[in-house]
Amino acid sequence: MWEAAAMPRGLKRTREQNRAREVTIPWIPQKRQLRFLSACGLDYPFTAYIDEDDGGEPVVVERGDIPGGPTRPRAKAISYGGAAGGG
Repeated sequence: MWEAAAMPRGLKRTREQNRAREVTIPWIPQKRQLRFLSACGLDYPFTAYIDEDDGGEPVVVERGDIPGGPTRPRAKAISYGGAAGGG
């Protein structure tokens, strides 16, 4: 078992440094990424996704079925393959 590195003597983290900070990342998931997030029950923050039109060009598709918050996962097992939930 590993141990966290100790702070040098006399240095302490402040309460502000210990608080979690909200991070906002502007992101529109691809259709397959949204499917993965939906299986995890975590697709609720996304109002749109990126798909391809008939010519293969990316297009933003607005969603109409947005959950109000996290939902129960639909997958019995969720694994991550390292490529946007594609594994």
